[in-house]
Amino acid sequence: MIAHQPEGRYTMDGRRLALIVCDKSREGSQHDFQRVLEFGAQHGFSCYETTKFTEVGLMEQLKDFKTSLDEDVCCLTLFIMAHGSLGHINVSDGQIELQRIFEMFDNRRCPALRGKPKLFVIQACRGVEVERCSKQPCFDASELSGVKQEQLWPVESDALFVYAACPGNMAIRYPDTGSPLFEEMNVVFSQSDSMSMFDRFTMVNGRLVKRIEREGFKTDRLWQIPKNLVMPGMGRRRETTPPVAKPLHIVDRLTEKWYL
Repeated sequence: MIAHQPEGRYTMDGRRLALIVCDKSREGSQHDFQRVLEFGAQHGFSCYETTKFTEVGLMEQLKDFKTSLDEDVCCLTLFIMAHGSLGHINVSDGQIELQRIFEMFDNRRCPALRGKPKLFVIQACRGVEVERCSKQPCFDASELSGVKQEQLWPVESDALFVYAACPGNMAIRYPDTGSPLFEEMNVVFSQSDSMSMFDRFTMVNGRLVKRIEREGFKTDRLWQIPKNLVMPGMGRRRETTPPVAKPLHIVDRLTEKWYL
């Protein structure tokens, strides 16, 4: 299946799939979940949900989902909504490194999505841990032989990553209305049919920056920065709450324009 068109757009004539990984124990997560379903219905995505939230159980379900993908899939959106820290999400029995999840759907490990657009939306805090980068080789050529040059795809291309918070910040979530990210995303994706995926999230980002957040929000981190915490090389902190997100962190690795 050819994934590109001459005018520089991804082909969208195949099946559109969305997978939802959601920790529903978080207050307000039901609103985010509903908005994701509305996104899927509006833009022709078949939505699936993981049902296990342990490290082994979730990774097994992600693996089974990946194995079920066929060549007729034209794009994938993966929504991750959980407590977290920089580079990880929390599950009921520990943590999972986000890179492990991303790598499952890259060009080496998921041939069905090779050269096809993938969107990862992560609603989770990104606290003070050090994010580890993948140590895998950068090109499929390290594992393939006897193939033409045009068949060697960069491993991490054709993906758009949207984080609710920049590194070191907490992601906002309201118990009664859900997360600002999905609230603004719902507005933008409901009225901006002619814009590319990247441009839509740029508009979402602009709306988030201009928001005046009300009191009563929570963050997607299980602990808060203690009052008067002393950090190495810093004076005594006066903040009683951790830094919270305003702008998104968008990482664009798409190689074509992506229109829904």
